[in-house]
This record gives sequence, C-alpha cells and structure tokens, in this order.
Amino acid sequence: MSNAKHARSLLYVILLWAGVGQLTAWGQQTDQAQSGTGATIRGRGMIVPTSYEEIRCNVGQPLMVLFMARPGAEVKKGDLLVELDTQALMDKSREQQLHVVRAQGALVMAQASLPDVRQEAAEAITIAEKALGLALQQLETYRTGEHPTQLIAATNDVRFAEEHAMMLQQRSAELEAAYKEQGAKSLERELLETRLAFTQAHVQAALAKDKLKLLKDMLHAQRTAELELVVAQKEFDLLRAKNKLTRVTRQGEADLRIAEFAAEMEKDRLLLLEHQIKQSRLYAPRAGTVVAADDGFIGAPSEPEVRPGDTVHPRQVLLRLADLTQLQLDVRLSPPQARKLAPDHSAIIRCDAFPGRVFHGHVTGTQAPTDAEAADDRTGAIVTVRLDDPPKGFRPGMTATLEFEVSPAR
Repeated sequence: MSNAKHARSLLYVILLWAGVGQLTAWGQQTDQAQSGTGATIRGRGMIVPTSYEEIRCNVGQPLMVLFMARPGAEVKKGDLLVELDTQALMDKSREQQLHVVRAQGALVMAQASLPDVRQEAAEAITIAEKALGLALQQLETYRTGEHPTQLIAATNDVRFAEEHAMMLQQRSAELEAAYKEQGAKSLERELLETRLAFTQAHVQAALAKDKLKLLKDMLHAQRTAELELVVAQKEFDLLRAKNKLTRVTRQGEADLRIAEFAAEMEKDRLLLLEHQIKQSRLYAPRAGTVVAADDGFIGAPSEPEVRPGDTVHPRQVLLRLADLTQLQLDVRLSPPQARKLAPDHSAIIRCDAFPGRVFHGHVTGTQAPTDAEAADDRTGAIVTVRLDDPPKGFRPGMTATLEFEVSPAR
C-alpha cells in the first residue's frame, strides 16, 4: 500500500512537471498581444489546502496503533482519529497507584511520628532538668549542712577525747601520789587500770584529731569533687537531651518534607500516566479531511506512512487534518510579472481534472525570491492564489492553469 501511494505521488509530480514544461520560461507565459487594452499572465500550480493540522503521537513511549482514521475520510470535530494500544500504560498506571498509596502511607507515618518523637525528647529534657536540680541540691546540702555538721562532730570528738585523757591523767597522778604515801595493794591495782585507760584515751584523742584533719584536708575536697562531677554529668545529660530535641525535630521535619515531596512526585507520575492514557485516543480538533502522513500533496513534508498495527514513537506525525473548503495554489512567475499582481487581484483557474470549467480566485500574497534564488534563472517569485469557492471534488495534488488579466499601465 505504501509503495502504491509513493508511485501515485510520483505520477502526480510527473504530470505537474509535464504541465509546467509546456511553458518554456518566465514571461513566455504572457500573451501580450491578446488585446489592445491588457495582457494575460499565465502560470501553473498545484492545489493545496490553505491550512492543515498535524496529529502527532503525544505519548512518551512507543505504542502500537489499534485504529487509524481512513485517509480521505471527512470527519467532524470530536471524531476519533487515532487509538493507540494502552495496555502497557495501564499496567504502569496500576503499579504507580500502588507507589502512590505507599508514599501517602509514608507521609502519614512521618506526620504522626514527629509529634511523638518531640514529646519523648521534651520529656527527656524534663527528667534531665529534675536530675540536675537534685544533684545541685545534694551539692549545696553537703556544703552548707552535711560537711559543717561533720566538722562539728569531729571537733567535739577531739575535745571530748582530750578532756577524757586529761581527766584520766589527773586521776592517774592522784592515785600514784596516794600509792606512794599509803603503799596499799588496792591503790596499785586502781593505778594500773587508770594508767591503761589514760593510754587508751590518749590514743582515742589522737585518732579523733587525725579524723578531723582527714575530714578537713581530704574528705571534704573528695566529696565535693564527687558531687560536682555528678552535677556536671547531669548538666551534660540535660544538654544532650536538648540537642536530641533539636535533632529529632529537624530530622522529623526533613523526613516530613521528603515524604511530602515523594508523595507529590508519585502523584505527578500517576497523573502523567493518566494523561498519556488519555492522549492515546486522539480526536479531531476541528472538521476536515484526513490526509495520510506520507501524502505530500498538501504542501507538507512527507512522513512515514502509519497504519494499524504499526508501532509509533513520541512526536511522530500520525496523520494530518486538512480543511478542503479552503484551497490555494502557489504559482511561480518572474519577478516583473509578480510585481504586477497585488493582493486581491482576481485570477481565472482552469483545473486539469475539470476540463472546460472555469473557476475563480484571488491573490493573497507574493513571496519574492531570495538573493541566492535570484541568481538562478529557473527560480522566480511565488504568487499564492486562494480559490473563491472550491467545488466538491477538488483534492490536494490536482494541477491547474492560472490566468491573470493585467493592464498595460501595470
């Protein structure tokens, strides 16, 4: 089918050039002696629609064509032109719906976990503050209460021990004097017991002094250092709890933002897939005639032909929709001839496919040759003529002869 279309296109081109070949050069198309009041400029052209719309594949992946409107068919706005196989897209859409549900679940978990972790961190701060307060209270109690009390008790122990030793020393001296005077055996025994008690009291006084010295010089500093270390540890625990609150808050907020972004991204992917599924059915944007993508007779570049069963790719031209109620022809004339034809200049059109019939049109524009084209004798200006009332049966690719009546003054 494709080869037949290409052959038909080639035949149209040959016929067009055959018609144009009858005219040897620009200016020889003019019958200057036709009348005494004017002249006729003649040219050849091919009928094309004034406008067409390309229907492209707007899906982001290759898909197979299930339905394609028949070339030459007249369609109304909203009629189905192309339907692509969406099975792969539907499978992706179902899978993406699962991704959306998972992302939304992760978002809900992130939203719920942030207050929980912040509450836990805040309670840890409260506990750390209470522990620090208790440690400070213990340190203050030791400094203002426990240690002074211990000093008083130790000082009293020393005084009591020294007084007891002095009393025993005096008693021992009295007994010794009485024993020397009386020499009684009972006094000797009491003297020995008193001397022994004095020695013990002296030792107890020495121990009490050492305990007092130890309490002042070592135990106070050591106990103070221990309590201050506990305070420092509790301060560190409080600082760590506060830092944890800051950290979990920032981490939770970051996780929440990530979860929100992930949920939005998955939703966008699902929307894109749904949009592509909708784009797999292409409808006519306006009324017109379906033209195959490889049909070059509407003035558009020839594209590969597309038929049901073919695989098409993103942005590929599937077909074109032309308005055959608005037709025009482009005719090449020499620049001097083209300058004689202003917009709205009337033209007589004789279509090769309708011999003996005359149609009318008017000039809509002139395109002068570029500098590079002007150097080539085979090129000229392009004059565009629109048919005033195209009859049914006119099709793109038909060739026609155009005649323009001009006055000698022009």
